[in-house]
Amino acid sequence: MINNTNIDALLINKEGYFSLQDSLVLAIPGKNASPLYINGFYFECDMKITEQSLFVLSASELEIIQSKEWSFYTILISEIIEILAVVDTAIGKSFLSENESFYTGKINKNIIEANVDLSMCHSIKNVIIDLVIKNDTNFNLWCNVLRRYEAYGIMRFLLSAVEKDRNANINQLCK
Repeated sequence: MINNTNIDALLINKEGYFSLQDSLVLAIPGKNASPLYINGFYFECDMKITEQSLFVLSASELEIIQSKEWSFYTILISEIIEILAVVDTAIGKSFLSENESFYTGKINKNIIEANVDLSMCHSIKNVIIDLVIKNDTNFNLWCNVLRRYEAYGIMRFLLSAVEKDRNANINQLCK
């Protein structure tokens, strides 16, 4: 039987960085918006944001951020891992493929300025995919941390298993 403590332990990365329950937030200022000040578990102090940016907050911290001058779009870390696995698998099978060597250092930025054209991207998932495919240097550091998660490895395994058997499903793979 799994109790809440066991589930929490599974959802938190062993290195103690992001939890799969955390969310990546895309904050977009409105015209003449005041700076946004945030403080979260992953920040050492209050952070001042003046431009569209990406940062990670826990579920409880998400409830706190509010501003009528800013728009917020969120995606769970677990969903980003799924996107990474799919994009990495696809790139690995395409002409875009390079040797998969991922930087394993520490993240040096808690907030990333999101230099994306939002007129072309209609969802945060599209923004994430765009940043991954473009191999954005700062965002890629975060992605490399997520690539070390067990959930990423499981997703890559499932994708490769499905590729080999068109009729594969999760129940077959778990036997």
